[in-house]
Amino acid sequence: MNRGCPTRRALAAGVATALLALAAQAGAGQCFSGGRPPQQVPGGFRIAGVAEGLVSGVALDLNRGVDQVVLEQPGAFRFTRPLRAGSAYAVEIRRHPPLTSCRVLAGNGLVLGEVDDLRVECQLGAVTGLPTPEGAAGGTLGPLLRHADGTLYAISAEGGQHGHGGIVGIAADGNRNLLHSFADAESALAPMRLALDAAGQHLLGVTHAGGEHGGGTLYRMRVDGSNHQVLRSFGGELDSDVPSSPLLAASDGWFYGLSANGGPYNGGTLYRVHPDHGFQIVHGFAQPDALLGGQPPDARQHDGEQGLYFPRGEMVEGGGRLYGAAVLGGRHGAGGVFEYDLRTRQLRPLASLPRHQPPLIHGLTLGGGGELYALSDVDSQECARVLRIGTDGSLDGWIIDPRSSAIAYPQGTLAQGSDGRLYGTSVAGGRHGRGTLYVIDPRDDSVAVRFHFDRNRLDSIVGDAPRHGLLLAANGDLYGTTSSGGTTGRGAVFRID
Repeated sequence: MNRGCPTRRALAAGVATALLALAAQAGAGQCFSGGRPPQQVPGGFRIAGVAEGLVSGVALDLNRGVDQVVLEQPGAFRFTRPLRAGSAYAVEIRRHPPLTSCRVLAGNGLVLGEVDDLRVECQLGAVTGLPTPEGAAGGTLGPLLRHADGTLYAISAEGGQHGHGGIVGIAADGNRNLLHSFADAESALAPMRLALDAAGQHLLGVTHAGGEHGGGTLYRMRVDGSNHQVLRSFGGELDSDVPSSPLLAASDGWFYGLSANGGPYNGGTLYRVHPDHGFQIVHGFAQPDALLGGQPPDARQHDGEQGLYFPRGEMVEGGGRLYGAAVLGGRHGAGGVFEYDLRTRQLRPLASLPRHQPPLIHGLTLGGGGELYALSDVDSQECARVLRIGTDGSLDGWIIDPRSSAIAYPQGTLAQGSDGRLYGTSVAGGRHGRGTLYVIDPRDDSVAVRFHFDRNRLDSIVGDAPRHGLLLAANGDLYGTTSSGGTTGRGAVFRID
């Protein structure tokens, strides 16, 4: 008789028999050494584990459809349907939210008793930089706009034919094309996001300064850089002065913008422009009585007792209404949020910020349920606030404290992904002190850093110190820019997918 090593088939049969015996002992209530007794339920044992990270919305599949679990938040989870002792189990991720990558650890094996050592981990998707070719046009870029053909557009603060910056188109491979050069140094200061017309043929934008009156300009050009036209020079008498928001393409066919100064009551304006119908001031914000001087009496009540003034930051549209923020005025003098009805052309204050609240200088984000989100400036303790503004004007939100969150000096407008989470960047803080990419989940109120920008990585083309908000593209990817580092030392464009 051959008494050598057992065959693979015989060995497998022996192992299976031993495992079934152990499982039967467990079912009979006998103890396992080194652990607590397995908890059998009618029909067998349940499969359980712990989920960590960005797991909200993740769907798990047990044995290809035997049972399913949809995770709502990090923590313990358990499948409902039990499995018989000795049977095999395999847990897979059937669906996960966009912008995340997930994996299952210890996700398969044989049921010897209670299975509770599964781990599901989800994190932010890959952060990759677009290569910046040597000698590429432009320098540090402002906020991005994405065309349907995949081209990105931004204002560069440096470079151009006159050394004052310009407008740059960025192809999918990272190659940059200088479309227009600014002739004066003021035009590229504090660059704002460009706007695109409905046909996708023209870009529109504004500058903070320059122009005939020194109060900024409003311009239009084709997407290939040709036919650049200045449509408006701000700063004339009773005119809008110093544009303070990018243009918003509204559903009524007009482009809307804000100016921080000027207007009939010298508190800034909400204006609109149309290539065929010209320029109109649709609302003038009023400064308080003490600053109005010789203005007519009706100006004092122009915005009611909660009057806001000095509007600033990106606006959004939802349900036929525009929403924007102002840095001063309101019930407590700390500014607030206003609502403008496109149909009735009436503006009203929606919410007033609490006293001593840092101003909302970065613009608004529209949530999936009609709520608004806004990032404030930092206060004297270097804390920032992310506010959630309800459709009824209610306020709540989160405090971002660099001492506890490692998020220092958050910048720009927040982006809400299709997963419902809010994504933002900070110019400082993080593991390397060069900025972070952070995520806020309104469902469980969690705030967490998901990426640390690193200046010292020799292989990094992402760059560091992001100074502008993220762009959510139609394909679900997020895009952003950094202000330094990368292959050129002047920052880069990065993508999260």
